[in-house]
Amino acid sequence: MRFLLVFLPIGLFLIQLQADIKSTNGTIKFDVNLDNSEEATLNQTGLGIGITPSANLHINGNANITQSLTLGTTITSNSNLYISGTVGVSFETSSSNISIAENGTSSLIFLDNSNANLSVSLPFAGNLSGRQYTLKTNSNSFHAIISGGNVNIDQKPFIKLSNFGSCTLMSDGTEWFVIDANSLTEAWTPALTSSFLWIDASESSSITTSNGNIDSWSDLSDQSYQFLPTTSLRRPAWASEFLNNRPVASFDGVNDFLEITSGPQPGSDNQMMLYVTKLNDAHDGRVLTLKDASGTRNGLLPNYSSQASYVHAGTFATVDRSPSVTGSPIMLSGYRDGSTVGVSLNGESATTAANGDDAATITDWMLGSFNGIGSFLKGYIAEVVVVNNYNSDDFSRIQGYLAWKWGLNGDLDAGHPYKYAPPFNE
Repeated sequence: MRFLLVFLPIGLFLIQLQADIKSTNGTIKFDVNLDNSEEATLNQTGLGIGITPSANLHINGNANITQSLTLGTTITSNSNLYISGTVGVSFETSSSNISIAENGTSSLIFLDNSNANLSVSLPFAGNLSGRQYTLKTNSNSFHAIISGGNVNIDQKPFIKLSNFGSCTLMSDGTEWFVIDANSLTEAWTPALTSSFLWIDASESSSITTSNGNIDSWSDLSDQSYQFLPTTSLRRPAWASEFLNNRPVASFDGVNDFLEITSGPQPGSDNQMMLYVTKLNDAHDGRVLTLKDASGTRNGLLPNYSSQASYVHAGTFATVDRSPSVTGSPIMLSGYRDGSTVGVSLNGESATTAANGDDAATITDWMLGSFNGIGSFLKGYIAEVVVVNNYNSDDFSRIQGYLAWKWGLNGDLDAGHPYKYAPPFNE
């Protein structure tokens, strides 16, 4: 009898443990590594992987489903994802300027632009292949300007939403693309001018490199010129420095430069040159210069005797910039309109001088050097636009385009037509 009293409870216990695993306290913890840190937890709430569950299935970390996932029903579906019921997404509302973080949790963003224009900066597309965002404005009184962070959106630096507009954007791992939109306006770019030389360091498809140095830099205009190094040892670096999250071409001040031989000829009476650069030393004409058969240099000189100058066959206009414009990015603009030459620093009203003789036939265009022998740029070049006729409206548009794209819009004069918004194609 004592024997039965001892073993009867054990028998009853074995009968109760008919499940493979049964908890005595309502929780089962899985410790695969035997380190007293559970990788999964099963309790009355649900199954948690990497976390104590607060739902039927709660996963902290990445989850891979190799075939299909069906939610809200027990039917068999041929789709990778089948949902029976409604779909909800995380959203947020902003009434101020925002930069969307790569690790943000909202795919839908309502932009409350009822009281002011807003700006939205998208995260780096290169880390977010397949990521989508939908943006929606709630007013027709103001607009929202959306930029692609360090890259373009459909080859444009900005898009604008207005009139209760919305757009959905997707990253291909290189840049952002608009896949659906209404009330959207694209940015104005130099492609809408008669530019005959246009190079952009942020346009990666126009630059070939090896070991981080530029092998060729192609013109984006219809002329399709190409800046090339004279030797493999004299090549500027690309994407070693950034301006406004966009890559630039960096010149070492020792021997880096690029050139076009037998390149485009400037207009005899009308021309515009504009570029964004940074000088680390007090250089003279070492950003963009043109050489003719006699050796005379023409072009837009950022620092000629501590002044910015537009030189056209020996006649130049200057903007007093003493001390010299070094150490910070600048936008320099110059033009010739047949009777006047002018120079503008960071979109200021141009300083002008009487025009001189026509330029001789140009034999070389040089980036990063004044003569290709011993005068070299120490700094970087972001973008260059040259147009073979002068138009004051386009001159201001290009200034606005460059300033907003490269983050220099804060330096524009309060009276500049694009001080408070970039130019758009409308």
